[in-house]
Amino acid sequence: MSTPRPNSLPSNTSPNISLQLARTNDQYCGAFELAYKSYCRAGLDNPNEYGMRVTAHQLLDTSQVFVATYHEEVICTLTLVRDGELGLPMEAVYPQEIASRRNRGLRLAEVTCLADRRLSPKRFFTLFCELSRLMAQFAELHGVDEIWIACHPNHALLYERRLAFERQGELSDYPAVLGNPAVPLCVDLRELKVNYPRVWRQFFSERIAEDILSPSHLCPEQKAFYSTIVQHCGNVREGELVELA
Repeated sequence: MSTPRPNSLPSNTSPNISLQLARTNDQYCGAFELAYKSYCRAGLDNPNEYGMRVTAHQLLDTSQVFVATYHEEVICTLTLVRDGELGLPMEAVYPQEIASRRNRGLRLAEVTCLADRRLSPKRFFTLFCELSRLMAQFAELHGVDEIWIACHPNHALLYERRLAFERQGELSDYPAVLGNPAVPLCVDLRELKVNYPRVWRQFFSERIAEDILSPSHLCPEQKAFYSTIVQHCGNVREGELVELA
């Protein structure tokens, strides 16, 4: 049996799978490459010469990339974008929904760039839930009130039934995934224990050590490199990279 690496959690699905915040360049590259493959395979992104999907939001210090690795290979990833200088990615499509929450003083975050090397969402859902537990405790530690996600309508029911997300808006075309449809969902961490005790127990009943949850940021050289990919591949809106270069 493999020994879990420092700053990581063992997965219940396999002793050779580790869950962690991305901390090394190999882990960041692996996450961006996996997102690229997954999104291209699903018709959500166009091929590019870099073989990576990177967004401007992912390069901010208010964002955190999470990875599950199998023998050092990234096999599942997601990114938590906390509300910051660029706002949230889904504001491009759902500005009113996000603005109404922000105006109430709520601290928001969005899960984005979810990818898994397997094809079926149902097959990777167990591992995704484990990685989401790590993400949720990180979010709570950093004061997040609500976690948002824009997902394909075919997958919305899974998030609603299994992870206590609730629909917050209408179906819309989503430009960041080549115009594919999406719906906005949200889970309120403040009310989770009372309203969805099963999900709360899944995510929060066993606490994760704070050293595992300590933030990890890209260094300036890494930000400059990945900013080039973002600019060349079009995953940026006007003005988004001003503070990253």
